[in-house]
Amino acid sequence: MSNAEHRKRFFYNIRGHDFLSYSGQYVSKNSDDVGHVETAYVPISESALLESLRRENEQHGYLGPNMITCLGPRPGSAFIKAYSLKRYEWENLPPDLNRELLKIYSKGYEKSGIQDLAMNALGGWVILLNEGKNFAFGGELPFTLRILLQDAQEKQREKPKLKISIYVSAS
Repeated sequence: MSNAEHRKRFFYNIRGHDFLSYSGQYVSKNSDDVGHVETAYVPISESALLESLRRENEQHGYLGPNMITCLGPRPGSAFIKAYSLKRYEWENLPPDLNRELLKIYSKGYEKSGIQDLAMNALGGWVILLNEGKNFAFGGELPFTLRILLQDAQEKQREKPKLKISIYVSAS
């Protein structure tokens, strides 16, 4: 694909561990061209869990890489939003994150509202819920980020109708 064709696309959900092994999606300006980046199958094939979800997607008639993946702080750790299959899967995550996910997911896929999850190399994490209107966090986070998140939670407790939208980039 030429560089000019790439400029006509909006790339999002780009995740990975180097420039040769990443996944993500794209959509064109007029939304008629949607899909997954060419290397999406590489990181999927490196994990037994991701590979099994890819095969299951294809068995149900979906594109194999139809999932949003967040790689965790340790080898083999990941959180996957398999949106076509309407479920989440994860493995080898920090214990406090695992407990939080179980608590949230106990409501079921539709009611859990998990939009995204960002993790850092030290085991810190932020879960975005309900399109960023709610969130949970824990683990080892940078001091300033932790203070901002605690302040936002306190403001939500004081004024429950206050809408606070949070978006976190893992970069």
